Amino acid sequence: MDKGFLIDDQDLKGLAKAFSDATKLIHTAINERRPVWIRHHGDCDGYAAGVALQSAIIPLMVQETGDRSAGYKRCRRAPSRTPWYDIEDATKDIMYHLEDRERFGNPPPLLIVMDNGSTEEDVPALEKVKVLGFQVLVVDHHDPGENKADKFIDVHINPHQVNPSSEITAGMLGVELARWVKEDFIVPHMAAVAGIADRSRGKAYEQYLRLAEEEGFDGPYLEKLSLAIDHEAYLVRYSEGRQYFNLLFGARDDRQERLVMLIAKAAQEKKEQLFQDAKAHVKIEDREGFILAKIPLQGMTNRGTYPTIGKIAGMVRDWLETERKKTVIALSIDAGRVSFRMSHDAAFDVNKIKTVLQEKLPHANVTGGGHAHAGTIRFHAMAQDEILKNIDEQLT
Repeated sequence: MDKGFLIDDQDLKGLAKAFSDATKLIHTAINERRPVWIRHHGDCDGYAAGVALQSAIIPLMVQETGDRSAGYKRCRRAPSRTPWYDIEDATKDIMYHLEDRERFGNPPPLLIVMDNGSTEEDVPALEKVKVLGFQVLVVDHHDPGENKADKFIDVHINPHQVNPSSEITAGMLGVELARWVKEDFIVPHMAAVAGIADRSRGKAYEQYLRLAEEEGFDGPYLEKLSLAIDHEAYLVRYSEGRQYFNLLFGARDDRQERLVMLIAKAAQEKKEQLFQDAKAHVKIEDREGFILAKIPLQGMTNRGTYPTIGKIAGMVRDWLETERKKTVIALSIDAGRVSFRMSHDAAFDVNKIKTVLQEKLPHANVTGGGHAHAGTIRFHAMAQDEILKNIDEQLT
């Protein structure tokens, strides 16, 4: 079963079998009336993936059962705050399953992990839910490394399986899988929004943008929509917000436009204020072949406020790239965490930096990671000086 894709992309074509296997897994779960739960990263790309797939699945559940409320009974979606499927999320999902089994006799769910799930960080949580009989489908675009998570995954869709340099995002994968699951569900603007949010500006994004423009979603509006969704995703934290995000991701109309413009304006003001604060305190070093920017956030921001430390680093990187016309590595430094944003041509990899830290400083309990040039590393705050010194040594 090869249903093709909305765009012409070799990476997607190379994943056709995985898409077919994933579609069969989802359709089987629906036909068997097995719950389908979606866990996705709590950013715009993750929401695009999760909302698109949920929107395709629910009508099929209603059709199968004849129950208009089937989507609420059997299809749960929840964001993850961490950029991996965390053990806390797994514990909550197990609790939900056991409660539903007790109340309704529901079998273990098909768990779909999106924009998370592929990495070594995901293994403890995936292993835990497999003990309870969960089926696991992972739709992710992070580097799986040594593929340690595959042991606990039934079907795995990840463009790194066919191209380590792929610019396909989780939201793009989610939009394509949603169409495989329900052929008339076609929402290219959600893929374009995901590309904007995750800074994926390759040929795939350009094709999705053209399709989105045909739907009435022009580039400038998609930029504002991406910012608005990113802001609201941060505010809702652990809530599903089904109707709200369906509205934000839905068809463009007057109500959506007014809401998006309002949110985007407020979000941009928050970003601009913190950007000016960061510019005033950033420490800039000219190194061989690149600029290193260190942004000390302790005392500048409060945890739990928008924008995130990663976005602050990203703003500083973009500013210095424009001003200096050089490769930039920007670090947002907070108690117990450092967020990296690097130029595309930077000769360093966040995940490799993390691995060295884990080897050299095992007592610091280093976790995290992300993409090669964008990610966050977490550690014991008491080891901060050692961590920063080691990072500085690696960036030479």
